[in-house]
Amino acid sequence: MLDALLEVEARGAAPASLPGMGTHFRDADHADAWQRIAEISPLTPLWLKSNYEHSPLHDLVYFSTDETALTELRAAFSAFQATEQERHHHLRQHDHFFSLDTPELLQAWLAEHEAALRELPAPVARHLSQWTSLLFTPEANGNTPADALIPWLDGLNQQLAILSGWTLDERLYPRLAARGDAPLSRLSAAAAQLCAPASFWQRLHPVRFWRKKNLHRWLRQAGVDPDEVDLATLHQAAELEARLSQERPTLLHWTTALGLNDTAEPASLPAMQRQVRRLQEPLQPVLAATRRVRACPVARAASELQRGGDPAVCASVLDACHASLTIWATEQKGLAAVEKLRPWFTPEWIEARSAEIRSHTPGQAALESIASAFPTLPEFQTFRARVQTLDPAVLPIFAALREKAAAWQTLPAPEVSASISASLQREALLEWKRQIEAAQPALLIERDEFQQKVHLLGQKDREYRAANRRLLSQCRADLPLSPRGHWDDVVMFTGPRARRLREVVERGEPLGLFHLRPVWMMNPEMVSRLFPLRAGLFDVVIFDEASQLPVESALPALFRAKRMVVSGDEKQMPPSRFFGSQLESDEEDDADAWLDADDASLDDSERERLAQAAGRREVKDCQDLLTLTQNLLPTATLEIHYRSQYRQLIDFSNGAFYGGRLSVPARHPESEILRVRPMEVDRVDGEYFEQTNEDEAARVVFRLQEIWRRPFDERPGIGVVTFNLKQAELIEAEMENLAEEDDVFREAWIEESERTQNGEDMGFFVKNLENVQGDERDWIIFSTTFGRDMHGTFRRNFGVLGQHGGERRLNVAVTRARQKILLITSMPVNEISTWVGQNGRRLPSTPRDFLQGWLAYAERLNAGDFEAGRHLLHALNGQQNASLPRLERSAETSRFVEEVATFIRQLGHEPVPAQGDAFGLDFAVRHPRTGQFGLGIECDSHHHPVLASARARELWRPSVLGHSIPTIHRVSSRAWYHHRAQEQQRLRSALEQALSS
Repeated sequence: MLDALLEVEARGAAPASLPGMGTHFRDADHADAWQRIAEISPLTPLWLKSNYEHSPLHDLVYFSTDETALTELRAAFSAFQATEQERHHHLRQHDHFFSLDTPELLQAWLAEHEAALRELPAPVARHLSQWTSLLFTPEANGNTPADALIPWLDGLNQQLAILSGWTLDERLYPRLAARGDAPLSRLSAAAAQLCAPASFWQRLHPVRFWRKKNLHRWLRQAGVDPDEVDLATLHQAAELEARLSQERPTLLHWTTALGLNDTAEPASLPAMQRQVRRLQEPLQPVLAATRRVRACPVARAASELQRGGDPAVCASVLDACHASLTIWATEQKGLAAVEKLRPWFTPEWIEARSAEIRSHTPGQAALESIASAFPTLPEFQTFRARVQTLDPAVLPIFAALREKAAAWQTLPAPEVSASISASLQREALLEWKRQIEAAQPALLIERDEFQQKVHLLGQKDREYRAANRRLLSQCRADLPLSPRGHWDDVVMFTGPRARRLREVVERGEPLGLFHLRPVWMMNPEMVSRLFPLRAGLFDVVIFDEASQLPVESALPALFRAKRMVVSGDEKQMPPSRFFGSQLESDEEDDADAWLDADDASLDDSERERLAQAAGRREVKDCQDLLTLTQNLLPTATLEIHYRSQYRQLIDFSNGAFYGGRLSVPARHPESEILRVRPMEVDRVDGEYFEQTNEDEAARVVFRLQEIWRRPFDERPGIGVVTFNLKQAELIEAEMENLAEEDDVFREAWIEESERTQNGEDMGFFVKNLENVQGDERDWIIFSTTFGRDMHGTFRRNFGVLGQHGGERRLNVAVTRARQKILLITSMPVNEISTWVGQNGRRLPSTPRDFLQGWLAYAERLNAGDFEAGRHLLHALNGQQNASLPRLERSAETSRFVEEVATFIRQLGHEPVPAQGDAFGLDFAVRHPRTGQFGLGIECDSHHHPVLASARARELWRPSVLGHSIPTIHRVSSRAWYHHRAQEQQRLRSALEQALSS
């Protein structure tokens, strides 16, 4: 994390401090956060110009912002602004107006009725207001009371019009109205009979006389002279009274309801006539006004006119109608103008503006701010389109960045992107750094405290080892050993009573032999010869070189073990079968039948028998003990290679056979490799004849003669390896011939044959590939033997080396040397196989591929072409175009390491990258006098699975590396980030001290 922070802060665009920004990346992983920032940073110039978070342009839809579209938008928006200004002006002027659906009807109504309504008399206006609810309220059938009242009054008036043609005394009409239905009917009948023509005898009839007398008496009571009354008119008046008597209550009701009744007495017919006329006279103008008002197409205006009651109110309503027409026209212009904006604005915005216009409310949209934001529209639209494809989480980040927008406004666009990218990355890294430190406070330990812990760990490790030694020595005193005298008869190895070794074991076991000698080393055959066949005789049996041990040879030792450890390398040689054959199976034919059997149909004994038979068959099918146990026992892999004093001696096998997993502590500058030449190729190009190469044999003897002229102490221990047995025999014959002639050579041969080291045989040998496993020498001289024949033909027949498993024999042979491989060869490398020529386009698959690869690597290393050698090693793993996978940091990808390297160069030293395995260093610096590495520099502690424990990382690794590089200095990334000057001074002092000693 610190390395990434250094990388971010070292860029050209200085990151700005953005407190709180890191929370947006708190839960994101590195890849997601960097992807998010990579999406954000190119958009920041657009984002700045668009003012996206505060822009009023969000109501616009996305459209192409070419100049034509922008011009059309500005024109349409300006027109809409103008109509809105006009509408707002009219709304401010006219606070009283009506919503219109069909202004044409209102205009026609005003043209027809406005003048009359403006001249409406005050009484008519008053009556219109008062009588509206009585006369003009619709009933259930849809008609108003006025619809029935007017025809009724007209009919009543027509009936009463007959009164104007009569000469009947006025005093009779009230009397007629007061008589009631039955008397009035008798009076009418009497008047009708008396006025009708009659004969003489009819006139003399008593009934006639009696009726006339009663009629005259009634007339005189009414104060009228009977002789002055026309009986026919009286009859008509009585009939009219009878017909209209039922109308009198209705007439009284309406005159009273309308406030036009001046008496409560029953009205006579003339009075009724006057009441009808009193009703008809005011009703006519009111009805006319009502018809005008009701013709108004605006219901609200009609309602206000009806309820007005005053000419001024009526005029106000008419003015509101005119205002309504004006506002309607303005609103129509506004609706048309906003509709023209539909291609550019969202439907929601269009509908909102249309709703404001239709509801006659002032617009809520900030049109001026939208218009003023048009210059940023191209950037806004482009940013909007781009941001739609991004993670929604980026918008809050942009919003948070807006607070610092002023800091980037003056920068050019490329610098804006770089600065914001660096700022966001820095804040994300700081947030993750805080999280990591909170979760693991041990990361905050300072150097002095850390060194104290390492010192304490070393002290406790030494105490632990010392305690183990004391424990072992104390246990020895408590061993159950028999007295010395009991051993005399057991350990007789000479004389007549000499015991065979098996007898020594059998007789000595009860006396404590296995406590006295708890560790025994021998081959499996000797185990069967010496030890009794008893299960669990040994606590642990360790098999070394298990890849060369047939399973049947290991069984006696396995039987005698409580536990076993199997050690071997499947990449090295299997057991030799040249002088033996595979055991024939004596198992039943159904040894695999248990795999297909129905388990439910088997009893326990049959199931056990079949399983054991299959197990025995599987055991016999394994060619060696290592193969048998690999998938059955827990596996621990050897990952450290100590034998080779130069990495180049093991690099090929490490890459070709072990996937680069081996870690090698040896470290040397390339100049030292060129000087020492740990892999030297001596090309002879001798003739291959009858499985031998005389020229190579002679060159081997010649090189041995050169080396053995040195003093014994200066000679390396040497072994000669040939690719077949006949060549080994030929070399030994050549050596014998030379030994007969050269005394110095003969004496050196004798001395080298008897060479030992720490009690181990390190004598000179000449062996072929089949016999060299387990040996190691300072130098290994190879005679590859094969070459062109006398006709110049090279046959790719390499014996066991070219057969299946030949690469395992090659792996054994090329890993025997400690200091140097001297390759004496006649083989044309390019003709051995096609693998090298394919430049790593495929992995090596045949023994010839591996042989060609090793010879080609040796030639490149011999020529000092280290880059070509590394390229070939990469191709072994299919990585010809990339570096080998490394668990640790690479100098090419680490800012921290780059800064340390730059500082070292500033001090006048050239740091050499030394990355690699568990013993990798970020840099090594050559000592000016020795030419070797004088100081190793690691940037933070080294990361490798082998170094998972603090003991391995802080104690074991420095002690092993010290054999190649005397001083190791660690640079702390945390100190480099927080206290750079102090950490640089520490590094300067370490360089001065290491390179001056």
